[in-house]
Formats: sequence, C-alpha cells, structure tokens
Amino acid sequence: MSTIRDVAKLAGVSVATVSRVINRAANVSHEKTSTVLSAISSLQYQPNVSAAQLSRNGGVPKRRKQLGSSSNRKRAVIDNVQANEQNELNRIDRVRALEEENSRLKATIAKMDRELEYYWR
Repeated sequence: MSTIRDVAKLAGVSVATVSRVINRAANVSHEKTSTVLSAISSLQYQPNVSAAQLSRNGGVPKRRKQLGSSSNRKRAVIDNVQANEQNELNRIDRVRALEEENSRLKATIAKMDRELEYYWR
C-alpha cells in the first residue's frame, strides 16, 4: 500500500503539493498536477482516512463515545457508511480527473504528431 510520501517521491514534489492536488487546491501548476496525478495512478494510491484524521488532530485519535446505547451504535454505522460513500466519491473524482488528463495528453500527442508530419514533408 503506497503512502502520500511515496507519491511525492515518485512525482518529485513535496507531500504538501500532493495534498494540494488531492484536495484540488487552485495554487498548483498544471504541470505539477499532471505529474502528481500520474504518480497517483501508477502507484494506485488511495488516501488513508484514518491517517488523515490523525494528522488533523495532531496525532491524537478523536475520542469516541461508548457504543453502549442503541442510538450511538446507529450513529456509528451511519458515520461509517457516510465515510465509505465519501471515499467512493473521492475515488470517482480522481478517476474523472485522470480521464480528463488522459484525454488532454492524447490530444497533445496527436497535435505533436501532426506538427512532426508537417515538418518532415
């Protein structure tokens, strides 16, 4: 299982840049975004929700309520389902972004092929 650090190392960027790409921040160049998305794709990187929660809380897991009551158990199940749905939506968004990048790269390659044919004539 690859980590965000593995993606950063492969892409030749910082962990912060990988995080910005994953979270679709506007302050990342198109070139770096493309490089990071390629690294994510080749490593088949999946963000670790637990690790993200730990990093947001300074390395301390959130205290959870005891699951003794029925309502707490229901809430825990609902939270888990929502987290899984969000992970799936994030995965779908990443796939769409990679498909868009793939289409853009194919168009660029086709354009370059046409230009090469023109110069070789």
